[in-house]
Amino acid sequence: MTEPRAIILINGKRKCGKDYLASKITEKLGPATCEILHLSTEIKREYAQLHNLDFELLLTDSPYKDVYRTEMIALGESRRNADPGHYCQLATQQRVKTVLAGCRQSQGD
Repeated sequence: MTEPRAIILINGKRKCGKDYLASKITEKLGPATCEILHLSTEIKREYAQLHNLDFELLLTDSPYKDVYRTEMIALGESRRNADPGHYCQLATQQRVKTVLAGCRQSQGD
């Protein structure tokens, strides 16, 4: 029998404390049993692969990421319009307990 899956979604505007809350939840549940994921990581991974860019740099708060921000948002919206669960499926594959920080969909947040 497989362990039941649990996914905790955290939604909010930029810089409102989603990552802080996710880290507190992970501490409480036990970091060995769950991990914090971001849908934006999957968008950045896909965008980097499509355009042969440095994925690791896209994960940072850097001018490099800012150059591509608008196009990454457009890619994310396009994929979600075609399949609303696309990035959720990518982010949660092979995971049993997940804290998903930053699941908002509004532009530019």
